[in-house]
Amino acid sequence: MVTRFLLVFSCAGGLLAQVSTGTVSGTTTDPTGAAIAGVKVTLRHLANGDKRELTSGASGDFTAAFLRIGDYSLTATAQGFKSKTISSIPLSVDQTVSLRVDLELGSMTESVTVDASTPLIDSATSSVGQVIENKKIVELPLNGRNAFALGLLAGNTIPMSGMGTNLPFVAGGGRFSTNDVMLDGIDNNTSVNNNSIGRNGINYTPSVDAVQEFKVKTNNYSAEFGRSAGAIISATVKSGGNEFHGSAWNFLRNEKLDANNFFSNAGRVSRQPFKQNQYGFTLGGPVTIPKLYNGKNKTFFFTDYEGLRRRTTASSNILDIPPDQYRVGNFSGYRATIYDPRARRVGPTGQVISTPLPNNTIPSSLIFGGSAATLALLPKANFGAAGVDTRNFLRIASNPFQNDQFDIKIDQRFGAKNNMFGRISRAKSVDPNPGNFDGFLGGGGENLRHAVHSVLNDTHIFSSSIVNEFRAGYTRQNGSFAGFGPLGAEFARTNNIALFPFPVQSFPSIAFNFSGLINTQSQFSSLGGGDPNINIENTYQLTDNLSIMKGKHAFKVGIDARRYLYDVIRGGGQYIFGSIYSSSSDAPGSGAPLADFLFGYPSATQGTQLLDWSRQRDVYVGTYFQDDWKVSSKLTLNYGLRYELYTQPIDARDRGGLFDARTGRMALPGKDGFTRAIVNGDHNNWAPRFGLAYS
Repeated sequence: MVTRFLLVFSCAGGLLAQVSTGTVSGTTTDPTGAAIAGVKVTLRHLANGDKRELTSGASGDFTAAFLRIGDYSLTATAQGFKSKTISSIPLSVDQTVSLRVDLELGSMTESVTVDASTPLIDSATSSVGQVIENKKIVELPLNGRNAFALGLLAGNTIPMSGMGTNLPFVAGGGRFSTNDVMLDGIDNNTSVNNNSIGRNGINYTPSVDAVQEFKVKTNNYSAEFGRSAGAIISATVKSGGNEFHGSAWNFLRNEKLDANNFFSNAGRVSRQPFKQNQYGFTLGGPVTIPKLYNGKNKTFFFTDYEGLRRRTTASSNILDIPPDQYRVGNFSGYRATIYDPRARRVGPTGQVISTPLPNNTIPSSLIFGGSAATLALLPKANFGAAGVDTRNFLRIASNPFQNDQFDIKIDQRFGAKNNMFGRISRAKSVDPNPGNFDGFLGGGGENLRHAVHSVLNDTHIFSSSIVNEFRAGYTRQNGSFAGFGPLGAEFARTNNIALFPFPVQSFPSIAFNFSGLINTQSQFSSLGGGDPNINIENTYQLTDNLSIMKGKHAFKVGIDARRYLYDVIRGGGQYIFGSIYSSSSDAPGSGAPLADFLFGYPSATQGTQLLDWSRQRDVYVGTYFQDDWKVSSKLTLNYGLRYELYTQPIDARDRGGLFDARTGRMALPGKDGFTRAIVNGDHNNWAPRFGLAYS
């Protein structure tokens, strides 16, 4: 039984998992329990034959850092002792496995073999976390096949919902925006989800069958980790080995097992189609070219593909559209009186009054051409009783979702001192939003989720006690909404209803609100509104970590530098039409928003527009020192120090500015003594760490 006492002191706000490997450490002893120095220890990866050779120090200790995860065998040999082999040592991501290697007296030609296939306890660090291994990832049922959803199996985690993020859980008492997701040691985060900026989430989600395992750390991180204050999720993609392995799958859902929905039943519409296929394959092994190259024990590949096709209709919606007679200005059947905007005047009591239009009908000469052209695009009512002006249009639209993604990973062994791997992953997802009507009039569009994640990793062994790991990565997220509004920009310009002549133009949103204000009761369902919202993130990352074993100390120093580029542009806008110009103040409830629209008199306009692309740039640099000191066979102290630099965001072309209340003038980037960021940054981010593990 292992008892763990944890003591942690930290004064930094950050965590950023860099670890996608593991560490094996141990002590070599004789039958009396005394340490044996100079023991040759060989670790061999069972899948690809990779070897790491070490020699135990004066106190019998040895440490092998930056090891690829998987099952290992350990062989220890020393003069005057039997050779000892420990087989099937499982090593998980971000795990430190501690072993006691007891050698028996005898000849080196004699051997003793021990099976260690049972998962081993990490008794060398004070970090708190849990590994979700490959067996659980592949075998447990997952609706949607998101491997990260299994993070809920870890302690101190709760489900995440209602915040517009694709993160399936939060952990460690932190907010969803402070979780940190790493894939093969490279940043796998995004700050845009469903076109909402600031909704931190996962950039690229690999296929369930491509994930080797991942770890959820919730507390007591070493100085190697920084930059956020929630959980750290460290995931790894599978690698190939000396044997060929593969799999294939197809998961099917079909409407034949579903009931019809309420609104379709009410409209006497039959059950709509729903067919979903999620299919793919994996393949990995040695790179082999017959008669030319044999990659066993040297070169390996792993690749996978997963596709998702969902053929269905959007949820049925019942909308309110103007009846045909209203569209030409005939409000004779409307409950309220329509007044002539030409007759508006100040009445005896100081209120604005007007004169009713004869027969409650707008003369064709008063109808704005752009309004008439827009209403001519509307479909006819198809639901409810003839002539009603509410709940008179049933919208059922095709909604075909698709996603394609793949991973390609190559591992290369350059002799006994150098290992390298590279991986490129890409996903392309298109989720249509059909809108209220077909085309630009319906305000629909496509939600895009195009992700790229790549890494190049090099591990170099300088000696049995000094190992370096270098990593470079690039990620990209296009989380844009490609609205259909720009398809109607020319129509809007031709009919004089275009808004805001900025770089991205769009058919405007048109709201029929009785009050003439935003977010109030409406007369009819809105038109247009498929405004584009283009958000593109790029992240470049370089990290380097050096591990030095010296006696009972395992030192680690490193640096993590990354540059963030975030580009965004939006377009469009909204007209709001109220019961204003078609009403009279001495006749409460008079007028109609649609009448104001026919007149061409909006009560308000609004929208978020950009004069040009916003190109935000900022840099993060974190550096650290960590020491794991094995004070005795039972006590290990973990302590370190981390420094982090966050630069203030700037615009790549110095666009924009801030109002300076002291001078009453605009402060411009790089002008009048201001930096390009205008505001000063906080550069005093030191994070001491201390913990202990006792067994």
